Amino acid sequence: MKWGLQLLLHVAAAFAGFWLASSQPPMAHSPPVAAKKAAVVAKTQTSPPPPMPARSLSRTERLGPRLTPQRWPEVHMVIEKADIGELPAMLQVILGSRYPDVRRRAVELLFMRWTELDRDAALAAMKTITSPQLKEMALDRILFEWAKSDATAAWQWVTAIEDDSVLQESGIEELLANGAEKDPQGYAAWAAQIEDPFLRYKALDQIASTWGRADPKGAFAAALEMNDPVLRKRVLEVVCYQEKSGIDRAKAMDLILQLPDKAARIELLSDDWIRAFANDKPEAALHWLVSHANNPDLQKVSGTLGGVLGEKVKNVVELRAMALQVPAGVLREAFSAEAAWRRAASGGSVQEARELLTLCGPCIEREFALDVIEESATKP
Repeated sequence: MKWGLQLLLHVAAAFAGFWLASSQPPMAHSPPVAAKKAAVVAKTQTSPPPPMPARSLSRTERLGPRLTPQRWPEVHMVIEKADIGELPAMLQVILGSRYPDVRRRAVELLFMRWTELDRDAALAAMKTITSPQLKEMALDRILFEWAKSDATAAWQWVTAIEDDSVLQESGIEELLANGAEKDPQGYAAWAAQIEDPFLRYKALDQIASTWGRADPKGAFAAALEMNDPVLRKRVLEVVCYQEKSGIDRAKAMDLILQLPDKAARIELLSDDWIRAFANDKPEAALHWLVSHANNPDLQKVSGTLGGVLGEKVKNVVELRAMALQVPAGVLREAFSAEAAWRRAASGGSVQEARELLTLCGPCIEREFALDVIEESATKP
């Protein structure tokens, strides 16, 4: 009995302990330290790293992709805002462009910016360009900007170039093209000091072309007073062909006849002035010649006029009447002979050319014309 009671008490105690344990919430168990580290490492290996902050591209890096014809306005904006330290790298990027037109335009724009910031550095960079064409473009832009502030210094720098005559010639032409119109006589004085005769001629030719086109009347008046025969001749040639110049050709030719150099004045009148006059106003040109028929120096001029009219006047009766207006003698012979052979050589009637030649007496001009006419007669 006593033993049984003890057994019941043990059973009851076990049951109470089990009931108390099951009624308590379970305790959280922390994983071991090693397990924690392994989990962190695994997570690190499988997760992407956090994004790095984006780096802004430099102007030079932005320039490269924009060097296309379609994106030229963007190229313009990038170069215009470039700092001096960015220009050398930009030059290399531009020289590597695969679009020739974009490359040329970008070089010009870059060196305009470079000259604005540091002209000496721009000159040094220009010399490193291997392409002759791009080097000339770079120099042209430098000189264009330089001349705005100190044309004399720019001129002196160019004329002092000794190791690259082609570059020097290009530089002189650039300065003259942009400055001769404003001060042609001043630039002519500079050009006259150039020792190289070929380069001096090129410079004077550029001055004459610019001056004659910009101010025909002023250039003509100045040319008549010039001592330099090369510049005078070239100015008068250029002025001769300027439309709407306001110059009276007949009066201009009268003034040219007063030039001291006989050979120069005859060459100008026969090669240019009478030809241009006859093409523009044939009857007025003929009247001028007839009014000066007492001047035997105009034999070549008369021949040129006859040649122009021989091709221009289609009616041979009218052409013959023009020839008869020229007084008999060397001027009529020159006029008739050249009118005859020019007419035959340009596809006109050989028979009409022969009839015109009857107005010409025995002379060298007649013999030459006869040879041309007979040669034309044998052509199919």
